[in-house]
Amino acid sequence: MTLSWLITTALTNAALATLLALVALAISRLFRSPALTHLLWIVVLLKLLTPPLIHVPVAWKLAILPEYEVGPAQERDSTDDLQSPSNNTAAVAHLNVLPSQPAPTSTFHQGAAQRTTAFAPSRNLPVAGRGTSRRPLAATLSASANSAITCLPAIWLSGAAVILVLAAYRAWRFLRFLRIAGDIDAALASRLASLARQTKLPAAPKLIVVQGVISPLLWGIGSSTTLIFPARLAHDLSQPECDALLLHELAHYSRGDQWVRLIELLSQVAFWWHPIVWWAGKEIEAAEEQCCDAWVIQHRSATRRTYAEALLATIDFLSDQPELLPPAASGLGDVPFLKLRLNQIMRGETAATLHLAVKLPVLVTALILLPLGPTSSTASATSSRSPISTHKAPLSDLSPASNLPAPREPVADSAASDEPESSSAASRLPEMVPVRPITLVTATAISPDGKYRLERRKGEQATLVHENGSFRLSMTDHRILCASFTPDSRLFVTGHGDSQLRVWDSQTGGLVAALKGNTAAVCSLDVTARAAGGYSVAAGALDGSVLVWDLASGEELAHLGPPGLSVSCLRWSHNGERLAITYGDFSDEEQAVLVVWSLRQNTVSHEAALPRPVAALAWLPGDESLLAADWAGEALLWHFTDSAPAQRISLGSSGKQIAEAAHWSADCPLVPARLAE
Repeated sequence: MTLSWLITTALTNAALATLLALVALAISRLFRSPALTHLLWIVVLLKLLTPPLIHVPVAWKLAILPEYEVGPAQERDSTDDLQSPSNNTAAVAHLNVLPSQPAPTSTFHQGAAQRTTAFAPSRNLPVAGRGTSRRPLAATLSASANSAITCLPAIWLSGAAVILVLAAYRAWRFLRFLRIAGDIDAALASRLASLARQTKLPAAPKLIVVQGVISPLLWGIGSSTTLIFPARLAHDLSQPECDALLLHELAHYSRGDQWVRLIELLSQVAFWWHPIVWWAGKEIEAAEEQCCDAWVIQHRSATRRTYAEALLATIDFLSDQPELLPPAASGLGDVPFLKLRLNQIMRGETAATLHLAVKLPVLVTALILLPLGPTSSTASATSSRSPISTHKAPLSDLSPASNLPAPREPVADSAASDEPESSSAASRLPEMVPVRPITLVTATAISPDGKYRLERRKGEQATLVHENGSFRLSMTDHRILCASFTPDSRLFVTGHGDSQLRVWDSQTGGLVAALKGNTAAVCSLDVTARAAGGYSVAAGALDGSVLVWDLASGEELAHLGPPGLSVSCLRWSHNGERLAITYGDFSDEEQAVLVVWSLRQNTVSHEAALPRPVAALAWLPGDESLLAADWAGEALLWHFTDSAPAQRISLGSSGKQIAEAAHWSADCPLVPARLAE
């Protein structure tokens, strides 16, 4: 996650620096002030290197993960947050086991026997309308793109390493050149110190003359800054001309341009791929030379013509195959820029420094902008209203009851679960005093490590929330029908009406992959860890088909042919070896079937007719007991170790909401912790 954060932050800074570069370009072209241009382009480079210390919500989100067939842009979740949304799915008043009224056993009801052959499982077998290769094309492309994205940090770091090694090699080569060709010139050093005193500098840099063709330059930072001057050029120039060139290097020294060279070098290493870095370097050095020319004219000990002739003599001297300059060196600038500089030197139109009235606003604006970093606009503010508490009665032990509560009609729309079942039930709810209308959370899926949660609200609104409250991402536009986190909490998978499964990153909410293969809307899914390693994803569709994928590769592992009924729910056993599947439409109470599919043996180990369609399933610890809850909140409990009939269980007054929430996600608790223990 740390590397992903670094890459995302770097890309964000690169984008913001590009915007600042356009602003700097516009201002520099408008005002034609080299000192202002120099300062603005330094701010551009500093933005690349400044981490986001203050986060500002914006309406976009930069992610390094690839996206495939995503919906409209994700917007800020406008719905209000409940302080304890999980209470809507965890409250259970009591559980009553009713053995006196056994449910139908493993014999199908009328017409079910004719469908038993439809449950014959297969592994990677051709299905009508499909080829023998079961791996979806989108999953293959997704895996390839994901691999490329995974290589991005390695490519980035490799390029930075190459730039750093090249800079180190150039520095080592130049140091070796200085050891061979460098010497001390006491007379020239004395003249440099005299010029420093005349210009009121506190100190002068160390001076070394070299035998070779090289531009006069400053190299190093701090106390190690050295002025390197070619001995032959010093001999050929007159004293006023030589003083003019020494003043030019003192101008670099007094301005602190050697520190700017260090910023440029760090930016080039870290963002070697970004054209703005190299463009900014050119603009900074061009503006720098003009400012130094103005500084020399301001502190000149000779005429402007003398300084211009000194520059021309230097250019003529450098025409004889000059030595390669070291990194982070300040010299006399590029030759193509010379004509403009000579014109400005002769006219004296350039100001050496910025007026305080201009510099101060620029510096204040830079101090405000540099630490800012955008974050997704879905980051929500802390709610100021009073939290709404949900009453939770203590769980009682499983105890027999003499009478089965009257069955309730199946709910035709899961969104209706927000309405109270009766006036008496409503009277038992605690008093709620919201400051404005709210939308209740109907399902809350929490990742195994507790760091992330998915919330579903009435109207298929969905939100990804970081439990520390620093991040909220609206996923409503993706129309999520079902969801499940991976056991390591790093990813979550969602099912959609377009028959696809999508895999998301829990930290960023970015799309990682899309799994295709279903032939109808995916209405239930679950993720499990395999004993041999890796994760398996099972998904059931409205046409009754069940497919199992390997999450890492996107390869289809197995599928179960449709029986003519839609899948209502499926759940993996705790050991990941069996898959419980229920079929049947909640609007048709006459056809409902339970199937337990053992993937290791590739057989259907259990089949049973159901009295009504099931909303959610849950395996109890040990994987020998299975709880199936219908849409009305009633449940059946099977014990596969014996031949006893299933026991009927009431999930209490909140059973309907619990079953609907557990239908949406395998991470919504259907079995209370006390019963599981």
